Amino acid sequence: MKNTFQEINNLIIQEINSINTKIKGTSFLEILKSKIIDKDITQIDKNLFQNISDNKYDSNFEDDFKKCTIRLKLENSPSILLNNKLKNNLLLICLSGIIKIDIEDLNSRKNANINLIPNTGITLPKDTLCNVNYSKNSIYLDIKHNDKTLNIENLKDNTI
Repeated sequence: MKNTFQEINNLIIQEINSINTKIKGTSFLEILKSKIIDKDITQIDKNLFQNISDNKYDSNFEDDFKKCTIRLKLENSPSILLNNKLKNNLLLICLSGIIKIDIEDLNSRKNANINLIPNTGITLPKDTLCNVNYSKNSIYLDIKHNDKTLNIENLKDNTI
């Protein structure tokens, strides 16, 4: 399974590098989502996850403009994350099973319900408040993205 994750990881890093560096934030993740789903890496055999003790694989990618954390995970039993406030922009792609997401609208305080079926994904911006419900034996790809800010302005006051 580790080899499969390495192949997926290398393909994702290749796609990350192919996206223009001027594209940032959730727009970057939306483009990455379409490239990942089009590349058919979402066709992962569930049997590859059987008989392994560690059901989570993590990888980090960092360059001059962005930092990404890539995680592939299998949920053996149903799990729920309640009142989860995102610290980074998030791309969540369901590879197998069903993922239910409740996103709270900040203005009206109402929840929007979204169901992710296999080969679909969602991009969520930083500071989004959501509840995530993973079904039993669901496999998902989780990419957290953070733009690096380059300070080109002189922060000190230069006086003569």
